[in-house]
Amino acid sequence: MMINPNTISIISLFVAIIALGISLGNLLINRRAQKLRENEVSMRKPNLVPYLIDGFVLNSNRKNIKIYAFSMSVSNRSDKDNSISALELQIVYVQDNHNIGNLLFHHDEALDIALELPGNPPFSIPKEVGAHQTIAGWALFEVDKTLLSGKYIDGYKVRIFDSHGLEVHLDSIILQERKINEE
Repeated sequence: MMINPNTISIISLFVAIIALGISLGNLLINRRAQKLRENEVSMRKPNLVPYLIDGFVLNSNRKNIKIYAFSMSVSNRSDKDNSISALELQIVYVQDNHNIGNLLFHHDEALDIALELPGNPPFSIPKEVGAHQTIAGWALFEVDKTLLSGKYIDGYKVRIFDSHGLEVHLDSIILQERKINEE
């Protein structure tokens, strides 16, 4: 039996169209799978997000110090556990001669004694932050007043370092100044 050449051409065309459809379907499925893999990888990357709740400066008349207190929360938006390995206060200043500089101070949870801070206790470092968890606490920094004399404070930055060495920060420009109750 002889098959018409037009019939063979039509069958070949249908087979080619079906193969094209299967190829396009595989392409779409592979693209979706790639996006899912990329999302999965990005959710495993360290991702701490800080939020400033309150911040103020406690001024002492008896001692030559100021205590900077920042109430904040830190959220871990990653699928992996993380931890806060260090907290630093960076004070950016301008001197009378217009030179710009900064000072760094480390968090000291022992400053909480007699401060009677509302809400959460100070952070104890290192502080674990579970996957998709949020923690809250106070970051406390003691600064010698003589270090700030003759300087115009341009801003404050609380730097948060995680266990991977990555840094996130909170910028705070204006802080309320309060007196320490020294009775």
